[in-house]
Amino acid sequence: YPGLHVLLPLDTPDKTCVDVLQRTSNEFASGKFQFGHGQVYSPYHLLWTCSSIYTSCVKKLGTRLVMVFTNVSEPHNIDTKTRQLATTKARDMSELGSTISIITLPTVDGSQFDMEKFYSALVPDHEVTNPTN
Repeated sequence: YPGLHVLLPLDTPDKTCVDVLQRTSNEFASGKFQFGHGQVYSPYHLLWTCSSIYTSCVKKLGTRLVMVFTNVSEPHNIDTKTRQLATTKARDMSELGSTISIITLPTVDGSQFDMEKFYSALVPDHEVTNPTN
């Protein structure tokens, strides 16, 4: 789907996975992190992709955590139908033991991130992290 990319497969980590995560962490810390950056983003497709990855995993998973890094309070091009699909998928995932966590990033215009515009419906318990605080 446009705007989505799976960084690593859901598998037992090896040296390559650790190296990729370390490089990504360093890029994030230096402000050069551009992974997943773009104008097209569908929360429903994100959750559907994560759900598919979890259900196709043959290994028993101890934790099913979806971490959404975003600086956009209301995703681009989201209509009422897509909003409802994303909300339903989030609820389904929660019932199956998945946790969705929103990690807010600084907005381009410096405004405060507003959970109520969209994400509060996906994360009723407001599992939100703001790494800038």
